[in-house]
Amino acid sequence: MAMQMIYGTRRQDAERLAQQARQDGTKLKRDRLTGQYFATSSSQPGKLYRVSMASGCECKGFAHYHRCRHYSALLAHFGII
Repeated sequence: MAMQMIYGTRRQDAERLAQQARQDGTKLKRDRLTGQYFATSSSQPGKLYRVSMASGCECKGFAHYHRCRHYSALLAHFGII
């Protein structure tokens, strides 16, 4: 699911969520040893969510909606949106 291309409304949703991530201060962090990416939580200070292009994000929002601020921030980071 996470690897499919983003078109139309899904792309607009992803762009909106990436903008919200920028506004709320969500940051991406990369583990230098494993190369894995993690995103900070704006609602739970200190909480990190693992996020990847292959599997999406481990937050509840992504599990329910298949989109979230964290994953959209990763898409923006890689220039996909």
